[in-house]
Amino acid sequence: MKGHWRSYHTLNTKFNIGYLAEMVISSKNLMNNYTASILQAPAFTPTPHSEIVFNEAFRSNQYFAGGITPIFKLSRLLHLRADLYCFAPLYEIRRNTVVTDGVFTDAPYYGKFLDSFEYMGELSLVLRLPFVSIGLYGNGYSQPSKNFNVGINIGYLIFNPRLLD
Repeated sequence: MKGHWRSYHTLNTKFNIGYLAEMVISSKNLMNNYTASILQAPAFTPTPHSEIVFNEAFRSNQYFAGGITPIFKLSRLLHLRADLYCFAPLYEIRRNTVVTDGVFTDAPYYGKFLDSFEYMGELSLVLRLPFVSIGLYGNGYSQPSKNFNVGINIGYLIFNPRLLD
């Protein structure tokens, strides 16, 4: 079961604010190894960059996530936005390395209830022209540590539906 809510509100002519809340509850069992378990787990991907990267820290079979998006309108065509999100797995999928007959296996197990949380943030300067959108962004993730990225988007990002979503 997945619930997703996103809402934007205009506070004045120069400032909007957005909110996001997402919850996933599943009775999905863990697979035989950690890699298979984390690959099949639902992912929290609220930003365009998080859609195109695989980050195991933002995957879990059960989680709550939320965020806030302040948007400063610098002009009619140019705005600055910050996306700030928190991700809390109800039971984090963890790995336990087991050696059986000289073979290493990463056995998955669930951590304690609400034992960890992760965060991500993105700052974007976006120019919206009638025919194209151009965005310069910088973002960071809590895991892996010191994971910061910068980039530029030109055009519109269109994603196909996921197989296991």
